[in-house]
Amino acid sequence: PEFQFCLAADTAMRPEQRRISATDQLLAELRSELAAAIVLIERLDDAIFTEPSGLNGSIGAHFRHNIELVKALYDGVETGRVDYAARSRDRTIETDRIAAIKALQALIERGRGFASLDVSLPLTVASESVPGLDTVSSFGRELEFAISHTVHHHALIAERLREMCVGIDPMFGVAATTRRFWETENNKNKTE
Repeated sequence: PEFQFCLAADTAMRPEQRRISATDQLLAELRSELAAAIVLIERLDDAIFTEPSGLNGSIGAHFRHNIELVKALYDGVETGRVDYAARSRDRTIETDRIAAIKALQALIERGRGFASLDVSLPLTVASESVPGLDTVSSFGRELEFAISHTVHHHALIAERLREMCVGIDPMFGVAATTRRFWETENNKNKTE
């Protein structure tokens, strides 16, 4: 399915140029989250990136987890079967900020190659709870999951960095739905 957005400011555009597919929207949201991760990682020093935090792992471990989850999704799109448990768990990504940034940049570029796919593209997803069980899903649903999962880990990272008194973008780790809600509430308060 595709959604149509009218760009009133540019009426000279042909209708097909004004159409933004659901896939484009979801991939853009995921790219935005991955790009925000790059910006944050560039600001961190190595000690903060790699400092362990009990059983929750380091900040680098959270970023590695996100990177490998998105990579598993993209691998699965190419094969028709997503297996999130089959991640490589590459410790280099969680201990080397440059490696993490390069992996994020590679995912951003790789994701662009999926823009022509429809969100309804069927995928099989290996259960992480029940060995041998596969479930039916779609590319769109799994993109939604990857975005939500990434934001969730970004929220955990943000919380940890705030505890360490590291200044970060206040929107890092905040879901798009929450940002929209806050904006609506803020607009309501301005008109009251």
